[in-house]
Amino acid sequence: MESSSIGLDSTASGKERPRGVVVVIGEVLWDCFPDHRVLGGAPLNVAWNLRGFGFDPIFVSAVGDDDLGHEAIRQMQSWGLSTDAVQLIPGVPTGHVQVTFVDGEPAYDLVSDVAYDRIGMPSVEQLAQWADRIEQAGSSVLYHGSLAFRCPDSRATIEGIREWWPTRGDVFLDINVRMPHFDQQWLERMGPGTSVLKLNEDEMAMLMGPIGEEDALDAAASELFDDPRCPDLNTLLVTLGEHGAVAYCRSIPDPIRIAGVAAERFKDSVGAGDAFSSVVLACLSASNFTKTMDPSVIERSIQRATRFASKVCGLPGATTVDAQFYSTELDHE
Repeated sequence: MESSSIGLDSTASGKERPRGVVVVIGEVLWDCFPDHRVLGGAPLNVAWNLRGFGFDPIFVSAVGDDDLGHEAIRQMQSWGLSTDAVQLIPGVPTGHVQVTFVDGEPAYDLVSDVAYDRIGMPSVEQLAQWADRIEQAGSSVLYHGSLAFRCPDSRATIEGIREWWPTRGDVFLDINVRMPHFDQQWLERMGPGTSVLKLNEDEMAMLMGPIGEEDALDAAASELFDDPRCPDLNTLLVTLGEHGAVAYCRSIPDPIRIAGVAAERFKDSVGAGDAFSSVVLACLSASNFTKTMDPSVIERSIQRATRFASKVCGLPGATTVDAQFYSTELDHE
């Protein structure tokens, strides 16, 4: 990748990391807090974090031809995040959401019929350029969530890119349940071809039924691997908030459990799940751990992801423009 103006292309030690291509599809929106507004949306947060780690993700999204849309483009470009695949759509507003907190947990009031509901299919030329990058890199991951799946236009684009994708690398599905903008039946369309599925404990319960003790979570995970909606699943990641995370792998008999890490200065948990996903994507792109199924590599990846999610809980919001915040995160052993 080309060097950016913010100097994120190597680790703090000056060593280059092996990097594959990560394609991220989904929403750009503004998180509107009671006293401020920040750029967000799970896919944008993931792409932003990956750029912070020194990756050059391909980010596929849409914003409105309005003040919020142009400001979103400006902030992404200022961070060094390519907007070549971010579409500018006239006549509809840029996505936004009101964020409130209930017992310390964020609640989201999402606005419908916004720009990210109308993400169009990339051109044949863009897909050819991506294919060239992927071939040169040797590894790739496709990431998307569930919110942008709510409307026909963006849904068709996600499905079109997935159809183009199958032999090119892992597909990472990050389920973000934001009722009423989620339908369990979508898993029948998103599940096939998905090799990595990430969700939190509540989302797991929504898909598989009530979960109480650890054994119940393990049983639900086992059922999901046998679920006909997810025939290609080989890695299931369940985040447990302050209690850490657990990874289930089809070819590894025992779950990989990672204890939680307390945030040094807790601000809010906005973007913690996206932070977790971004580190896993970085490690997955660099090591192809779903191909090798090396338990030690997966364990290190989930440890790093859990640690970074805790670190993000010390931010006011999901991301930061402080390059040093990201500079050594993937270098810990």
